[in-house]
Amino acid sequence: MTRTSTIEVKCEKCKNVYEAEVIEHIDLSEDREIVKALKIGKANRVQCSKCKKVMYLDRSLVVNFDPESLIVLYDPKA
Repeated sequence: MTRTSTIEVKCEKCKNVYEAEVIEHIDLSEDREIVKALKIGKANRVQCSKCKKVMYLDRSLVVNFDPESLIVLYDPKA
């Protein structure tokens, strides 16, 4: 199951503040399609509702690999 949360984001371009849904936890036994988004850098990508600027949020997320019982912390800044 992919777990998400809603956060406030401030646009780098127009300074508009808006809410966006971000991924916090991925269980690959249930959601293998999200791996594609991770590999191409589209996980936790948001778009300003006012000026349409696309931003990639530097947020860590937890990836659970079952049935191997592995848990990985994915950090795009690392």
